[in-house]
Amino acid sequence: MDARRRSGVEASSSSTSPRGRDGARALATLAMTCYWNVGQKGFFDVEATADEALELGTPLGFEPLIGDGGELRRRCAREFGNLRVTAWLNGVDEGNGRTTRAGVLTSDDWVIVAFRGTTPSPLRGLIFESQINGRAGQTTWASGAGRVHAGYAAAYETLRTKLEDAVRAEMDASGGSKKLVVTGHSLGGALATLCAARLASEYGPQGARVDAVTFGQPRVGDNEFAKYLDQDLSLDYARFVHGGDLFSRVPTSGYWLPTANEGRFDVEYTHAGSMLWTNANENSSTNRHIYAPKNSGDPDGFSTDSRMINPVTVARHHSGYANFFQEDPSIFDAWPATGTL
Repeated sequence: MDARRRSGVEASSSSTSPRGRDGARALATLAMTCYWNVGQKGFFDVEATADEALELGTPLGFEPLIGDGGELRRRCAREFGNLRVTAWLNGVDEGNGRTTRAGVLTSDDWVIVAFRGTTPSPLRGLIFESQINGRAGQTTWASGAGRVHAGYAAAYETLRTKLEDAVRAEMDASGGSKKLVVTGHSLGGALATLCAARLASEYGPQGARVDAVTFGQPRVGDNEFAKYLDQDLSLDYARFVHGGDLFSRVPTSGYWLPTANEGRFDVEYTHAGSMLWTNANENSSTNRHIYAPKNSGDPDGFSTDSRMINPVTVARHHSGYANFFQEDPSIFDAWPATGTL
């Protein structure tokens, strides 16, 4: 019997679709594991402590709400099996220090790019990542491809060349036989979206499709960029949103300083891809989870209200994506009949 099945946890082969039930569950674990491990040695050292895995030393961080670092690593090992880290990348935004972290990993069937999300440390977030999120003016992504969040675009640019070179090396080594998958949570999901757009524009003409699966990500670009992702690229893109996750509902369309917005006064933000909104109706037994296919817009009730700003709500709805599949198996009932999002 497979060792992963002997452990008492159902094995999840990476030969399944990243947007299927097992694939999405495994990617949720990996995306949240990145909080503890990206940029460090011993990613799958299950005996390492959380402090050894990543310097999350501030007592005010939300790390315990994200999950136990050792358990997340054990779960990754069970769900992916032969998963190997091939590159750790730190993007450096001049004057701001390290702001962007990502790993390139390979399994038997996938090449995976995993982005670390917004740090759970309020101090580190204040110093570094607020400078990314605060640049909410927009910049042109590419000719005919719309406009995107200037801060996210700048953050991705800090490691774009090294990351795409590392992906290219792994894809070349596999002879193009492996599926290319991009994932991330929160800010990491926004960066994963930009990365997926870049990779799909490169590998699509070669006959390959890119899968992007994100968790709790903010909006990234305008309506034209959303159409570019959904209609023009060889990209299969699915988002997960849990309950009242505030960060999945920002930034909103509105007005911005023209000096930081390519001379324009307005900004427009629209989600792309398909969405599985888990725990959308917490007290409902028949419509608890909602699936929205791409090009369908936000479902009814997907709006922002003042309750979402409560720190307890933020922590509860935004931090625990790795555990939702284990805690509430009814999520799987919301999957479309095709078996993939």
